Formats: sequence, C-alpha cells, structure tokens
Amino acid sequence: MRTPPDPPAPPKHAVPAPDGEAAPRKKGRKRWLLLLLLLLLLLLLLSVGIGWGPFAGFRPAPVDPNPQATQPAPAPTTDSSEISEPAPELPGTHFVIPAVGLDAPMRELEGGEPVTVPDSVSVFWLKGIGVDLDHAATGTVFTATELDVANGRGALAVGTQIVAGTVEYLVTEVTTPSAEVWQHTTPGELVVLSGVGQEQILVIAMMADAVAPVEGNSAAGK
Repeated sequence: MRTPPDPPAPPKHAVPAPDGEAAPRKKGRKRWLLLLLLLLLLLLLLSVGIGWGPFAGFRPAPVDPNPQATQPAPAPTTDSSEISEPAPELPGTHFVIPAVGLDAPMRELEGGEPVTVPDSVSVFWLKGIGVDLDHAATGTVFTATELDVANGRGALAVGTQIVAGTVEYLVTEVTTPSAEVWQHTTPGELVVLSGVGQEQILVIAMMADAVAPVEGNSAAGK
C-alpha cells in the first residue's frame, strides 16, 4: 500500500506576533528610556557638584547662620536733646582760691554775650576774647563760672590769691559786672565773672609779680 505524499509546506510569510508578546517589548523600551533619563539627571547633578558642564562655576549663595550680626548698625541720632557735648577740659588746669577752699577744673568755652556756662562745677576760660593762660602776661584772661568764688563777696579781700593753671594772681577789686569790662586788654589781668544766672560778681585780679605786696594780708599766700 502506497503512503500518500506529505502535503506541500505553506509559503513562508511573516506571522504577526500575538498581542501578548508586543506588550513586553514596549515595557522594555520604557525601562531603557527611564534608565537613560536617570543617567542624564545623575550627570547633571555631578556637573553642578564638581564645577563641570553647563553649570560650571555656579555655587548657591551661602546661608548666614547669624543674620542679625551682619545687619548694619543704626544711624546715630542727631537729636540735640539726647546729645550733651561737654566743653573741652584744659588738661591738668585748675582754678584755685585757697581762701575760700575752691579747687575747680578749668574748661574751654566760646566767649560771647550773654555768657552761658554748661555746668556749675567748673571754671570756664572764655575763648575768643582776651588771651589764654599761656599768654597771660600779654593781655586779659576772661573766665566765668556759676561757683560762688567770692563766697558772698566777704572772703575776697584785696590781695587774695588766685591760681589759674600755673599763673598766680592777686585780687585787686570785687565789684558788679559792667559791659565795659569786656573791652579790657590789660597785660597780666584776670577777669572772673562769678554767679552766672544769679547775683553776678566781677572779680578783677592781676598777676602776682605785677602787684605790690599788701602788708598784713595772710590770704595772699606769701
């Protein structure tokens, strides 16, 4: 008995894959794309960290751990009610009247009328009128104070000693102030306006070596 021949093979054509096989291929492509994006992101982060790539030289601004310490100081106030500027002190210079127990520091004050002194514990040399103590022998030294240098006028007799800085004077007159006194230019003279703002007393004195000694006056310190 003869065996029938095998049927002819069907033509070879591409057979589409079933739908179940296409899905894994698409998922594989998505994984590769995701891995590529992660790789690019990693390279970008590295380029920022090591100063390489398009962000070379970029650094985030440092954070100040103590921002209050770097804030500018407030502008100083110019309110004259809060600023009290003392008159310049004449270093080591005192105004002494031994007869009344007075020993006060001397300060510098711009002279002019009316005389307004900044405190009641100093004697002020009036700058701008007369001469200073360094040139006492060439003109009149003008001073002012709220201290009662005359102790009610009674203690300052003619010949009483006054020492201003290193210059020794002797009182020649205790009187009431007048406008004429500001015109004095007498060499070796000292003018003391005492009791400013209350009863004013004017004391006139001359350098000790220009005054004849007064006999029997122990207040002169001689």
